[in-house]
Amino acid sequence: MVRVTRFVLMLCLIFSFAAFADADKIKLNAEFSMADTLKTFKGSKNRVSLLLRNGISYNGLVLEVGSNFVVISQLSGKDFFDALVRLDDISGLEVKVR
Repeated sequence: MVRVTRFVLMLCLIFSFAAFADADKIKLNAEFSMADTLKTFKGSKNRVSLLLRNGISYNGLVLEVGSNFVVISQLSGKDFFDALVRLDDISGLEVKVR
């Protein structure tokens, strides 16, 4: 009886970890606007790279998304800095999805 209980408990743990891993997967959708796409990353631990029209790139976490601006926190290579980026200036978005 103890072995069966342990086996069932182990199966439950395996399936819960698999479900949790799938919850973090995010897909990019070409039909979404840039603001809607960035909102899917808000609050997640997925780092994004925003490629701007002027060639500058910001890599960090999406903190907030407004109607005209996005706030990127924990910028790579810049401790204690955040960035406020105009949505119209973003020409590309890179994110690790696999």
